[in-house]
Amino acid sequence: MSSTPGALHCFLRDAAVVLVVGALFFVLPVELYAHRVQNNFLWKRQHIEANLGSISTLLLGNSFFELSFNNHVLGDSAFNAAQMGRMIYYDVEIARRYIPQMPNLRAVIYPLAVGGLAVGGDDLNSGVEYAKSWNIPCRTFPQNIICHSQLLSGRFCLKNFRPDIRCDSLGYQALSGVWGGEEIAGYGRPTLNDQGSVDAFIEYLARLAHICSENGVRFIAITPPQSSLYIGWTPEANYDDLQRVVQTVQAAYPMEYHDYSRDEEFRDNSLFYDPIHPTHVGATRLAERVAEDFRLEAYPQPGGSVR
Repeated sequence: MSSTPGALHCFLRDAAVVLVVGALFFVLPVELYAHRVQNNFLWKRQHIEANLGSISTLLLGNSFFELSFNNHVLGDSAFNAAQMGRMIYYDVEIARRYIPQMPNLRAVIYPLAVGGLAVGGDDLNSGVEYAKSWNIPCRTFPQNIICHSQLLSGRFCLKNFRPDIRCDSLGYQALSGVWGGEEIAGYGRPTLNDQGSVDAFIEYLARLAHICSENGVRFIAITPPQSSLYIGWTPEANYDDLQRVVQTVQAAYPMEYHDYSRDEEFRDNSLFYDPIHPTHVGATRLAERVAEDFRLEAYPQPGGSVR
């Protein structure tokens, strides 16, 4: 009977070894495969890296640009690197890594929302995607470690292993539906900004402006158009916060800016897909206004033609 505990110990040890080895043989290949699945994230990174010398205008930011700024207006050397839900932490990291390698880059354009001014980089939902597709880990601990694993982060699901590229050859994803101006059930209304988050956002926006300045690149920020319904929802204090952000950064670095949020040209609801995202028609009109207001030329790619 005295040998029973020893035998049980050996069994448990061997079982643990088998489980670990089995997990390594299954999990590691799957984790590595996840880094190669083609989606908008990985495709945009690969496009930038393959065209470092031919991009003249770079759009960063989130859905305000990826879905609602038709960069084709600015020529085929304008690339839309924006992605839905992206926070400024990732934009700064992308700019830091790539702008110094882009000799023909003339301008970076960035969307400044009226609300939701936060740095980000602490959310695993998006953090896992940026870790595997852009090789940019989360900003905070322990998320910056966990984000490298689909399994540990809880993002181990089938949809993350399916190819999914929705943008066009210049990174733009047009919205074709038309919003009728009515309220949308469950659509989030803007809330007051947290002032600590606004201060942190100012610091990161200043970093973005600094990267552009030290590389001789124009830094243009705009506040995209909003529907009349959304304007009515927005606290006036959020506009005050936005002005503080702009004025603080402009006092330190060159940053050109224009606010289109309440522009009269964008009051027709037919220009919107939802309360804050212009349709393809609205996105084209916005790009035309930005090109005109900031005197941006439609630069072609070397050997290419202006679209």
